[in-house]
Amino acid sequence: VHISDALVWARDLAECLGASRSDGVPSDAKPLDAIFIDIFSAEENQCPEPFIGPRFLADARACLAPGGVIVANFHTGGAALDVQVERAVEAYAAEFGDIFVVPAQRRGNTILAAAFSPGGLGTRETLMRVAAAERNRRNLLFDLS
Repeated sequence: VHISDALVWARDLAECLGASRSDGVPSDAKPLDAIFIDIFSAEENQCPEPFIGPRFLADARACLAPGGVIVANFHTGGAALDVQVERAVEAYAAEFGDIFVVPAQRRGNTILAAAFSPGGLGTRETLMRVAAAERNRRNLLFDLS
């Protein structure tokens, strides 16, 4: 778990991993198996725009190990919120290719999930089955549709 300015941290890690991968110099930095994004501005209840921008998404992708995933939570249920989710879906698809869009049934959220490599998330059915099992095992409060 890392707690810091996520935009700067992702950029720094992506640059460090890129340098160690391209010039063969060993680095203490390791690619990530997963990145979870659940951040909102207090004023608008939206994910800050830089987190759906091409720079952050390219950095996030560069931080992921092969087969790694990025999962982002977005609020929905209002015109501006729904438009942001549509833009996020387009941006994530542009950077990662296939993505899963999973609206929560009662919570006003939509989850976007994407993988570093094609097929990294498996099928939608597999993802939903695994998520449901974890929800039940851990007694988590989220719904799947």
